[in-house]
Amino acid sequence: MAEGGFVGEKKEIEDQNRKKIEVFFATLKGKGATLTDIETDTKIARMTIKRHLDKMQLIGRLHTEIVGKTNLYYLNGDGTHREIVQFGNHKLFIDVFTSYFGEAFVRIKDRKKTKNGDEDVGAIIINKDKVKELAEKLLKIQPQLQTYN
Repeated sequence: MAEGGFVGEKKEIEDQNRKKIEVFFATLKGKGATLTDIETDTKIARMTIKRHLDKMQLIGRLHTEIVGKTNLYYLNGDGTHREIVQFGNHKLFIDVFTSYFGEAFVRIKDRKKTKNGDEDVGAIIINKDKVKELAEKLLKIQPQLQTYN
């Protein structure tokens, strides 16, 4: 099998695993889950689950609470308020989430199109009290962009 075929096949399996994990969390309706809970339900290898959870946490999709010696993972909000900004081979997904503590925040996730498919590059989280300030500062520096063209 060609190397590119293997990468594509592996990516497809990884996408299926990520979707299984997301579906599992959706059925919890706000409740937390341990690695063992996720492993038992999804039948995905523990290390694979951990890799996906780490990535989901990095992009603000979930958070972790430590209860005793156990990590509980919680999905952040439902991500239903989505806006997308496309530029070049990047898409910015702008979502409104609610943390476990009931605090609303904006997540801006950067997804890049690569030869192996879409890849989440990173994300920033903006507290609801800072959204207006960020928007004002972006508008303030916007004219400076002309000096770089």
